Amino acid sequence: MKLSESVKTISGYNPSPFTLNGTNCFIIGTGKTKILIDTGEGVPEFIRDLQQEVPEIECVIITHNHKDHIGGIGKLLEIYGEVPIFKHCLEGEEGSYINVNDGDIFETEGAFLRVIETPGHSDDSISLYFEEENSIFTGDIILGTGSTFLSNYTKYLQSMEKLLGLNPDYLYTAHGEAKVPGSKIREDLTHRENRENQVIEALCQEMDIKEIVKKVYGQIDSKLAVVAEGNTKLYLENLMSKGKVAVNDEKWMKIV
Repeated sequence: MKLSESVKTISGYNPSPFTLNGTNCFIIGTGKTKILIDTGEGVPEFIRDLQQEVPEIECVIITHNHKDHIGGIGKLLEIYGEVPIFKHCLEGEEGSYINVNDGDIFETEGAFLRVIETPGHSDDSISLYFEEENSIFTGDIILGTGSTFLSNYTKYLQSMEKLLGLNPDYLYTAHGEAKVPGSKIREDLTHRENRENQVIEALCQEMDIKEIVKKVYGQIDSKLAVVAEGNTKLYLENLMSKGKVAVNDEKWMKIV
């Protein structure tokens, strides 16, 4: 699907409660060779669409090391040959990828991309600022539908403020709607603030995390409940750092 003069998206054909509609992978550039952002899980339908759209890949940029973003690398290399694979590498990953860091540049016909380190969903997450369009490829730090699960709340908030400072017109996201207004950054930050307030309001008595999640989120899919519990724990730890809640023997309480 064409999203702009320089951007197309290909579905990863891997829908699930976690990936939503599947992974949105992006083809960048207007020339003969293209940049590919993420590789889905390498299912046959994705490979078919990729071959139809892209006869030659200049390089692949991986936004982070989760299966639904790296799973297609092996099949892609079989078809396209030794395409360079770029990623922000954590310790021990350097042999598998070419490392990129904050501020590194990718340039192809029709696109100039700048790497932005945006940890929070994962420690290795990056986004890519597309200068010509004043847009950002967000990976999983921002979803087109709903909100992402977190690994580090403090880093997430710092990353979101970094993206907010760019004041983008549009975001290209890896799950849900592929292209959304830049205002989604502020919407997600407001959502997190509201969740923290809901957590505080839920603490009318001492409660464990499962009890808090049930009160805040209601009845949700058991797999998504695990994600909600992880995010809620991070909210509670952030609130505790502000002196608003305390914990004793895994029971959380509001500090009046």
